[in-house]
Amino acid sequence: DCKGIYIVLKGTFKVCSVSNKDESRELGRNSVAGDMFTLYNQAVSNVFCTSPSHTLLLSADLLQRMFGDKLKDELLKNRVVSFLAQHKPFDSFNPEQLEAIASIGEVVDVIPGQEVLREGVCLALCFFGEGVEAQIMDDKPESAGFINTKKMSGVVGHALGGDRIVAAVSGVMPWKLRANISNDMQARIMVWGSSLDSLLAFSMLRRDNSLLADGESVEAQTPDRSDARRSPSMKIAVLNDDKVGALRKVLVFRTLTDEQLRELADSLEAEIAEAGKTIFSQGDPAEEFYIIHTGLVEVKIDGRK
Repeated sequence: DCKGIYIVLKGTFKVCSVSNKDESRELGRNSVAGDMFTLYNQAVSNVFCTSPSHTLLLSADLLQRMFGDKLKDELLKNRVVSFLAQHKPFDSFNPEQLEAIASIGEVVDVIPGQEVLREGVCLALCFFGEGVEAQIMDDKPESAGFINTKKMSGVVGHALGGDRIVAAVSGVMPWKLRANISNDMQARIMVWGSSLDSLLAFSMLRRDNSLLADGESVEAQTPDRSDARRSPSMKIAVLNDDKVGALRKVLVFRTLTDEQLRELADSLEAEIAEAGKTIFSQGDPAEEFYIIHTGLVEVKIDGRK
């Protein structure tokens, strides 16, 4: 019974497939668990703690109040972005670029006993469920009928087509997707068509193959935000006095616009607290909001830690 989403603050967890113990992935700091149960009210994996850990639990009710009608879209986007970042060439993209890619994908249900057929596909990613058998059917004259088969699981976030994007020189060649499921539980995949290639070309994200292979960072060219600084982490954001960048790293503020973030940033101040200092006490007027950059704080409510 999942109570909401869990954000890993410290330690590690392992997410394992219910039916295949060989399918698993590690969750480290800032990872999220419980998102798909919150989204679809169905658990398709087991989550185990593998080291002493601290987590932040955001209840379903709290999430609903925070995001309202956007909750499902935000949970889905976060899931897809985290999986995209595991695959080339997307592992070198920044969060804004990944979110842009996730926003143009289409969710396709893979239902037991029914076959999915899609043309013009450039990339497919399984983000929920397991046991999906997917095939690439290539229509190019020199390789007509070529089929590349892959079993996909939403537990680990398998993708199909990423290697073709890396190898593409003058644009990604779309292909046909055929998918079905080998068990009696529904799965969900996200597919991208030619619009993905257009986005990659427009943003100058796809570069020379050797550059991608070397794992160098590729920055998107976005004229409307050319004057905005981007900080890859909360630590660098604070060191650079990039207050907007620091706020953007906090889950609660991820959906705010740049203008809204700048308004908040105007009132953001950095403070240093020595060990043992009381930040505020229960019953004090709620006049400030704190973002913990480094270190740990202890919270007591009615004497309970």
